Amino acid sequence: MANILLVDDEADLISILSDLLAAAGHSVDSATDGEIALKKIENNKFNLIITDIMLPKFDGWHIAKKVKESPNASGTPVLIMTAKTDNIAKPFDNHEFLGTVQHLLSLKD
Repeated sequence: MANILLVDDEADLISILSDLLAAAGHSVDSATDGEIALKKIENNKFNLIITDIMLPKFDGWHIAKKVKESPNASGTPVLIMTAKTDNIAKPFDNHEFLGTVQHLLSLKD
């Protein structure tokens, strides 16, 4: 279905979300900090990037800004997760999460 990049410094959350997205038929790559994420974004084509706000090296807002500016990733939706604001708040309902992922992927079509 879609190639998705997960960016979070919590290995357990990456594992849970990777399993959830893979079970829904998606291909998942991951990064544990903003620097690794930006390198992966430069070298790969993703249909969706899901990132935490609070990350080592570069935060999620910086990643979203760089995605918007990138010739390789411009137009790629970025879903920001955080426990601190009203985006997709952690912890979250699995069905709500997958619904948000599907909605953002449909915007690109």
